Amino acid sequence: MTKLIVGLGNPGKKYDNTRHNVGFMTLESFLDEHGFNWKKNENDQRYSSLNLDGHRFIALEPLTYMNESGRAVKYICEKFSIESENILVIHDDMDLATGKIRIKVEHSPGGHNGVKDIMRVLGGKEFVNLKIGTDHPENGNVINWVLGRFSVDESPKIDEAIKISSEIIASFIKGTTVDELMNKFN
Repeated sequence: MTKLIVGLGNPGKKYDNTRHNVGFMTLESFLDEHGFNWKKNENDQRYSSLNLDGHRFIALEPLTYMNESGRAVKYICEKFSIESENILVIHDDMDLATGKIRIKVEHSPGGHNGVKDIMRVLGGKEFVNLKIGTDHPENGNVINWVLGRFSVDESPKIDEAIKISSEIIASFIKGTTVDELMNKFN
């Protein structure tokens, strides 16, 4: 059974290392750690079909903007016959403290437009979320906050979250159940 690992973010240099791109950052770190490379760029996405210790998975970064992430996810699910319970979506979450990790089977998008679009395109089917906390802005300006870069104080917390998330991704690919992941990492 093939797993799909989706890192959410926005394409382009101006969004590199922003809070909203923590999904891209996490997936890219995981791939680098294991010596994997991207193979294809097509249909507004970057993806690779890979193998980790005998377990097949697809790594995907939608190259649409966040609000249209579902199109790329649907394309890969159809191309590789992936069921929603075998999808792990990595994204930022302002409701969590910076660097805090939460694994959850999502029943609602929780205000995240990328998750909302994936749920819409998949017809509301549930998938696994790996949320990485970015905290709320003090001034209430959400757009500037999510498109802003991590501060010097935040960076070590995000680096640690990405390191732990790499272990979560590997465990998910190898078949660790969602309940087991939640019990260990939440």
